[in-house]
This record gives sequence, structure tokens and C-alpha cells, in this order.
Amino acid sequence: MQDMLDDIRAGTFNDAPQDSTPAANRPRETVDSPSFEQLLDDARRPLFDGCTKFSKLSFVVKLLHIKSIGGWSIKSFDMLLDLLRSAFPDALLPQSYEESRSLERGLGFKYHKIHACPNDCILFWKENTALNECPVCKASRWIPNTHGLAAVPQKVLRHFLLKPRLQRLFMSAKIAGDMRWHKEQQTEEDTCMRHPADSECWKKFDEDHGWFASDPRNVRLGLVKLACPSCNADTDSNWLKYGRKHCYMGHRRFLPPDHIWRRRKWLFNGREDHRRPPREFGPEEIQNQLQMIGDVEFGKSHRKKKRTAEELNWTKCSIFFVLPYWSTMRLRHNLDVMHIEKNIADNILFTLMNSPGKSKDNINSRRDLELLGYRKELHLIWHGDRMGSLPISRTVYLDVTAKSQG
Repeated sequence: MQDMLDDIRAGTFNDAPQDSTPAANRPRETVDSPSFEQLLDDARRPLFDGCTKFSKLSFVVKLLHIKSIGGWSIKSFDMLLDLLRSAFPDALLPQSYEESRSLERGLGFKYHKIHACPNDCILFWKENTALNECPVCKASRWIPNTHGLAAVPQKVLRHFLLKPRLQRLFMSAKIAGDMRWHKEQQTEEDTCMRHPADSECWKKFDEDHGWFASDPRNVRLGLVKLACPSCNADTDSNWLKYGRKHCYMGHRRFLPPDHIWRRRKWLFNGREDHRRPPREFGPEEIQNQLQMIGDVEFGKSHRKKKRTAEELNWTKCSIFFVLPYWSTMRLRHNLDVMHIEKNIADNILFTLMNSPGKSKDNINSRRDLELLGYRKELHLIWHGDRMGSLPISRTVYLDVTAKSQG
């Protein structure tokens, strides 16, 4: 905490974005945010005489953290503060939740509240600030209230400003050094990839935008996407009628040309697969595809429009294509490797263990196999018009019986 405050002393950013949230949507602040000198005093002042574990600031931050994790109401937080002040009258405790939040705001942990249509059609922002109902679906902005209480919005968007949070990373001398590591301390290594800076996409971006790459403090963000962004028009998918989802069966084309699984048709969809991987589409081709998308209406109140053949799998043009460098990037989306590995590991393990409710080998999956004509040995066994049992597939059973030692 002390190191952080020492770094904040010089962390005044003249170009930090100003609050552009409409006044009607801003949270009311009844307590002014403290100055840096006040924060520094609170960080150095012990919670009470003789306390060495908590300062006033660190204790308040800890309380707010517990409130967030536990989902406490403001009323319950104020009641806890009243109890703590009664039990420990010498402790330097805030008088209310608002006063506690004012300390947090002084550290720069701010966000803006913007009211939203309950059907996600619009934000009540800018030209829509004064509206009381959505101009698209006519849904009310407010929760129905017959008790004369203050109006409560049906849905609220919390906007966390990105730029100040990136700037705050450089307020710590240690983190600032880590942020510049890729430029100042990384060594060239051709045999392994230790950092995204070793990738072809990073190096290509440096070549195209040397002005950005020249400053090691510039930050690159990776957008995580769970679906494949590469297959484009060559996407190979099947709709599972009973599983109610899409499955993608074209993964064998990414294997080496002589891989044995390319020929083992009975293990997959009954066909050998000797196709080459999908080709990479250039920026001009992507832009041409996006121009084929018609007008997009946002919100849950509209029926989903059936996509035409020209629209491929595009549902809308991402706002990121407004950025001047976006269309030329080699990689616009990153696959969330951590969650993909976890999901695959869980699904394989639970299926092998035949875990009830978690195994992917269930009646719906067997019915889909039968409908698609795959893996006939795993189709359901029927007794007339009545569905019978599941054919036995490979299942692992572990002997967990503990043997006593004589």
C-alpha cells in the first residue's frame, strides 16, 4: 500500500478522459473524494493506537472487498460500521458506506453508471439521457414503483474507463518494469515462445506501426473469443437437434497430411478427411464480406433475422473495425486457451468416469448420433416404440478401496 501511494504521487495524468456520463446517470456522491495528502495520512495512520496490522486505509479497502465478495447491501455495511464503532470506539472507522467509497475513489477505482433498456436496445445516454422509455421497444426505463420511492432503473451498465486503468499500471515501479519487459529485457529466442512479442502477429504489427512499437510503454490488449475466427466460409458445422447446439467436425483438416486419424472414418463422421486447413483471408476480403451485412437492429425485442448466404457467419460489423489498424491485423481475436483446456479436460474426465449429470455421453447425444448416422455401435437400443438402454461405451472405473496395512 505504501509503495502504491508513493508511486501515485507522481501519477497525475493531464490527458485522462473526463466524466462524459450524463448527470442523470451518475451516482450521487455525498462525500468529497480525499486529496492525495489525506490518502497518504490514512495509509500511514494505524487503525488504532498500537495496531501494526492495519492502517485506516487498508482496513477500509479490506471491508469494501469483503462487501463486494459477499454481496452485502449498503444498509448491512452501515450496520456493521455502527457495530465496529461501538465495540472499538478508539478505531478510526468511517461513518458510512459513502465515506468508505470516497477513500476508494481517491485511489482511482471509479466507474460510471449508465441506464440501459431492459431489452438491450439502447443506452439512456447522450441524446437519450432524458428519455423515460426506450424509443425502440417502448419498455420503461424504471422499475414499476407504487410506493412513492425514488425511481430505480431496470438495468444499469457500469462503464469502467480503460485508459486510466492502463495508466495506473505504470504508477507502480515494479509493474511498470514488467510492462516494458518485452522491449527492454527480452532476449531473442528462436526455439521457444516466452512472450506474445515472439509471435509473428506481434512482429508484423511492429513493422506496420513503428511509431507505436518504438515506445515500450504502449500497451496491447488481446480480445478473447471462444469461437474459431479463422474458418470463415469454410466452417464445418452440424446442428444437434437433441443437444440444441452446433458442433464442429472439421478439426481433422488441421492435422499433418499423413496423420492416421485422417483415414479412420469410423471414429468420426464416417468419412475420411484429407482437406487442407482453411486459407487465411486478407483484410480486403474481410471488408468486402462486412459490406454485405444489412442493417442490424439491436435488442431482445427483435426477432433474429435469418442470415443470407452472402453474410456467411457474420452477424454485425464489429465496432473495432473503426480503428485504422484493425483490418490489417493478422490476429484480431485470441482463443481463451485456459478455459478451452479446462472445459475439454472436464468433459473428457466426466465422460470417462460416467459422472451423472456431467457426462457428455447421454441420451440426447446418442439420439443425435443416430440422426446423423455416425457411430452405429453407439446408437440407442429400442424395444418396439419404447427407448431401451444405452450401449456400453468405454468407461473408466477407479478402484478407490483402501487396503489396510497389517
